Amino acid sequence: MANIGTCALCGDENVAIERSHILPAWSYERVSRYSPGRSEPVLVTEDVALQTSEQVRRPLLCRKCEQRFSDQEKVVARWVVQEDGSFPLLQQARELEKDVAIEISEEAARALSYFGTSVIWRADVAQIDPVVSLGNALKPTRAFLLGESAPPAVMVLTLLLPPRGYPRMDRVVSFPESSGGDSDARHEFVCCGVRFSYIVGETASFGAVNAFNTRLAFVSAGHSILQSVTDRVGKVTMKGKLAAKHE
Repeated sequence: MANIGTCALCGDENVAIERSHILPAWSYERVSRYSPGRSEPVLVTEDVALQTSEQVRRPLLCRKCEQRFSDQEKVVARWVVQEDGSFPLLQQARELEKDVAIEISEEAARALSYFGTSVIWRADVAQIDPVVSLGNALKPTRAFLLGESAPPAVMVLTLLLPPRGYPRMDRVVSFPESSGGDSDARHEFVCCGVRFSYIVGETASFGAVNAFNTRLAFVSAGHSILQSVTDRVGKVTMKGKLAAKHE
């Protein structure tokens, strides 16, 4: 039975509220199908690593707003890493060896920027672990998602090449995290080959690669992301099926 309440995005009251995904269902499926012999992805939070088929959802949106986000997610799903390992955004950049910036299609830049913003906003409103805080940018971010104003931040997109001799960083999915303060806050997550960086405050230095206004995206092997994931996994406690496998 659907919950009746107020939509977190449009504010409509006394409407049926959906259990909204923070990250799209297809991102879980692509990670799971890539892992040989493992049908469930590993969820890593601040304290625990747990192998689970449960997808993180919260009662947030009405059907109209759920569809608003879903329309952009469908476009993003066509451009990021596919189930067969292909990466449409990087078809022209497979041989790159160092960090560079490339042009992507206008459709991809628009959809990826909106999608990235929506995931970070959802994570803040839902208060999942790790906790995201947009602070003063929360309300203007909501207004942007509703089409009422320009975004209060810049969006920097980084496309992740699979580095030689390292795990496939293009298969990592991470929940959004916040760092810095109100004047230089970064809110970032990784999903199927793309790192989304929503930067609030001191943004002038990123204007040339702001995906809200340009078609540029960085290309990187993702070594810093790999290090971050490795550091986190080393600090957490394994539980459930994952713990049993390491006994």
